[in-house]
Amino acid sequence: MFLVWGVSGESSSYVPGAIRSSRSVSKIDASQASDRVGSGEATPIRSGVEEHGRSHAQRAYHQMEQGNPERQPAILASQILKAPVVSLAPTASVAEAWELFCTRRFRHVPVLNRSGRIVGILSDRDVLRETKNHFIAPLDNSASSALQVQHVMTRQVLTAHPDTSIRDIARVFFEERIGAVPIVDRGETLVGIVTRSDILRTILNSAPLELWV
Repeated sequence: MFLVWGVSGESSSYVPGAIRSSRSVSKIDASQASDRVGSGEATPIRSGVEEHGRSHAQRAYHQMEQGNPERQPAILASQILKAPVVSLAPTASVAEAWELFCTRRFRHVPVLNRSGRIVGILSDRDVLRETKNHFIAPLDNSASSALQVQHVMTRQVLTAHPDTSIRDIARVFFEERIGAVPIVDRGETLVGIVTRSDILRTILNSAPLELWV
């Protein structure tokens, strides 16, 4: 099951093509987004940056460690997702976001509001495109520190549940031309993220050419 999250922190049902058709949206107003990531399972790394889903990842690891050692077909997002997930606050600076991309080698980072709800997603391409429009370098702190993530991020975010099939996720990657899907549980808490690289890596590491874990 897929949901689309907007800047208000509210979700709606996914309609095929919805994300792709809305990629040319205008910048959001600063008053539309909250200024801090909420609590829950979030652990602060530094101001404006949080880490989510650590306990989910630990549970998955222990289940794998205690379960059948034989490999099983990889069918669901829960089997290949990355956790914990680092997120940004809407008011984090673009310079801070770019530093995160460079040091952690991320390409996509979810943006969460004060209540811990997804209000956007930021990619390295978003930062590069926006800083180019402002004729500044991403790490030019004197200029990009004034430019906030909420002014650069993609406003509509497609999410999936842990029990969503990998095949369905791969399909929306292709149809919507996106590279990452945050994974939320039934309580709408961020527990992981699946990227195109995760799917390709799973295929690459399997033999014969099937998805296995």
